[in-house]
This record gives sequence, structure tokens and C-alpha cells, in this order.
Amino acid sequence: MLSEVSPPTALAPFAAAALTGGNPFRTMMLTWKYTMPAFLVPFIYTLSPEGLGLLLQSPLGDVIQTTLTAAIGVAALAVGFGGWLRRATNLPERVMAVVAGLLMFYASAITDVIGIVLFAVVIGIHIVRTRAQPSPVTA
Repeated sequence: MLSEVSPPTALAPFAAAALTGGNPFRTMMLTWKYTMPAFLVPFIYTLSPEGLGLLLQSPLGDVIQTTLTAAIGVAALAVGFGGWLRRATNLPERVMAVVAGLLMFYASAITDVIGIVLFAVVIGIHIVRTRAQPSPVTA
């Protein structure tokens, strides 16, 4: 249940921190970061007409488009909140990825296209930036 990991109660992270000796507030914020898509994805379906697809009352193409946009939006948010793509992302890449992900959550074709293009730019910038860096050597 999402109520177990979200503030203000967040009982599961506090219990996990108690068992492992970790910082309960840091553990709670990490679980909040990892479960963020589970909180946001339902809004895509409820804010768009394609949300009727959950009730089998919308054309299949609209449902597929909304689902793909949600998946790309979640990927963008994961890059932004997680700070990792091929390698660690820098602050501008993370901010642009979060903005791109949030744009895809708004029910509009224009914002979807802008978000997808912005996320593609983030990926391109990251690939160019990390290609010049040598790979870390693992022992």
C-alpha cells in the first residue's frame, strides 16, 4: 500500500530504518523518490479523456498513446529523481528530465510532444557528455 511509504506516516520506511540502523527520515525520502511514479501515473488517466480507457470506454489508440506517454514520462522522472542515465547525470540534466516528465503528465498533445523532445535532448546531451569521459575501471 502506498500509504505505508508516503509521508506523513511512512511506517514501512521507519520500520526498515529501525531494523537496519539507518536514518528514518532519509529512508522515508528515498522511498518517496522511488514510489513517486506510482503516485503520479493515475493522474495521467484521470486528467485525460483517455482515462475512460480504464473503464473500457475509450478508443484503444488513445489508451495506447496515453500509456506510452506515461511510460516515457516515468522514465524521464526516474532519470531526474534518480540522477542516473548511462552514468551519473548533472544538475541541469536532472532538472530538464524532471520538467520533461512533468510535461508528459499534463493532458495535452502539445505538452506531450514538448516533454518527449526535451527528454530526447537530455538523453542526447548526456550521451555526448559521457562519451568524452573514460569508463570507470572496476576491479
